[in-house]
Amino acid sequence: MSGVLFSEKKEIGSLGTTGLNKGKPMPYGSASLVSPNKDLDLIEADAEFFGSLEKLIPACFDVGAESVVFSICCYFADQCNFEFSPQVLASFARLGVTVTMSCYELTEKELLELR
Repeated sequence: MSGVLFSEKKEIGSLGTTGLNKGKPMPYGSASLVSPNKDLDLIEADAEFFGSLEKLIPACFDVGAESVVFSICCYFADQCNFEFSPQVLASFARLGVTVTMSCYELTEKELLELR
């Protein structure tokens, strides 16, 4: 419908794999979108990425989503520093969605495996 493919999806009632709902039926559905651009950062507003989100969010509501939350996962070793440029913040604001961020410490080896 939107031309954007999810890298993972979870239906309502599927078993949670992490956090509060680990091993329990999920009270909500979710989907993951991973940018094919491994160098995507939060300093430059990547037009292709935000363009995909602009198509995707209305499509989610069209098929029954009650809310859309954009979750940023930051993986780091040793120290976690990040910044959002005004352009990126403005791009998120235009989307009209809630943005969350979680940080996960990994070893250098685990970080290399993610790349």
